[in-house]
Amino acid sequence: MAERAENEGHEADPPTPEEEVEQVDVVVRGVHGEQVALLQLPAAKATIMDAKIALSSLLLVPLYTQQLLLSCSEDVPGDHEELAFLKGADSPVLELCYVRLAFDEAESAKLLVHAWRGEASEVEQCLIARACPDHRSEEDGRTALLSAALQGHLEVAKQLCRAGAVVDPEETDGASPMLAAAMQGRLEMVKFLADAKAALDRPTANGTTPLHVASLFAWHDWTCLLSSVRSVLRPLCTFRICGARPLGRGNLSCVSWCLRVK
Repeated sequence: MAERAENEGHEADPPTPEEEVEQVDVVVRGVHGEQVALLQLPAAKATIMDAKIALSSLLLVPLYTQQLLLSCSEDVPGDHEELAFLKGADSPVLELCYVRLAFDEAESAKLLVHAWRGEASEVEQCLIARACPDHRSEEDGRTALLSAALQGHLEVAKQLCRAGAVVDPEETDGASPMLAAAMQGRLEMVKFLADAKAALDRPTANGTTPLHVASLFAWHDWTCLLSSVRSVLRPLCTFRICGARPLGRGNLSCVSWCLRVK
């Protein structure tokens, strides 16, 4: 009994480096054999989709335009096949061939409609079918992410960004998804876009920033959010709209909060 009590009271030693989670090395090559990337992913559960997500972030390419083939056989593995199984026990690394696929114009056009409506399942289907996440409307030039931000469709915005949509697309007038969310007071959307590194102080052609819109329309909660970011404080004293700075108009509580932060 004493021995058992002693064993129960004894804390386990921390794992040694050899006991830590194993990784699988993945060498990704282009169609001409050139090395595109070297990935190290957890061996236990990492899949082809995990490799695509890593490549999308590394190469800054849309997620669903990537195709990975087994270099040894040129077979196309499924997105949910595990890398460790594909590598095999005898091979030190898994070699994959990387191919970029073209966007589908028809699916890209449908993506704009579904994003505007907030139809998340249809948006996902379009993206998987290689819709361009940054496709623009021929009528007004808006992107799917701008539509989602304007309408407050948070889940759709997350899908688009995961698929590689640009959070700050170049617009002729400077409009952006962040400004669109600001115009409608979409606080959760603003938080998400800020986390996705969207510019908080990007002005339009006439100098309007998201903070201007927040003060003008009295969106107090997210005026506080934007003002709490130090990089946004500069436009409080520089950009003007109709001759006014954002501290000079709008809801009093917004202005007083901004002044406290400043």
